[in-house]
Amino acid sequence: MTPDIRADCPCLCVLACSICPSLTRVSLILTGQEAILSLGHLKSLTDLTIRVIATSSEHFFRRQVEPVLRMVGSHLKTLTLSLPDLDVAAVSEHCPMLTDLEMEDLRTLILSDQPPTLQPTHFRRLQRLKFFPHEMNTVTPEQLFEMLHDGGKLTEACLGWCQLTDSLLEALVASGTFANLREFELNEVEYVSGAGLRSLVSADSDLASLTVFGCDFVSRADIDLLRLQVVEQNLDLVIRYFEL
Repeated sequence: MTPDIRADCPCLCVLACSICPSLTRVSLILTGQEAILSLGHLKSLTDLTIRVIATSSEHFFRRQVEPVLRMVGSHLKTLTLSLPDLDVAAVSEHCPMLTDLEMEDLRTLILSDQPPTLQPTHFRRLQRLKFFPHEMNTVTPEQLFEMLHDGGKLTEACLGWCQLTDSLLEALVASGTFANLREFELNEVEYVSGAGLRSLVSADSDLASLTVFGCDFVSRADIDLLRLQVVEQNLDLVIRYFEL
């Protein structure tokens, strides 16, 4: 059985790491005030989940999460981070072997100080991505492109509550980000329309499943046109559509 720890108590985290140094999977629910550096001693860790229940977490990320990723990130395969503030570039730097990445409830991307920009991300081994930030997030289309465009091995992607526009989707398709994509889900993405989805479906890819849930500018008529396009191009693609 795969060793696993789920804890909302920092003392339990430290104790578990000392007693079970060969843990391969850890899942933590925190307030953002805890010390979790003891996770850095888990040299067999491959699957890490950190959920922070707070409205701000930049200091916690810099002082606790990033040092842990620096120590164990090189052998992480699966990472789930639910944090208000997150440095995606640091995650990509410290976790080059990730195949599965989930980022949830993000409000703000932590940027570099000089200049205040999102540094390049390199998730070259990533196969499955879920990016579902907080409804009130400040992630711009430009930041979203910089975060996603170097993910050419993606086979599954779920994007929710983000500023994915038609032009951004077309740019990601043109960059080859979705060349190997088989499953794609858009969940309450306000800015994408039927036109952007048509560019996705028209691209040369392995796309087999497209799910559109609660996207304001995608109508049932748009979906009917997409399904007609699938038939005309003889594509092996299933399109699922749900309205709120």
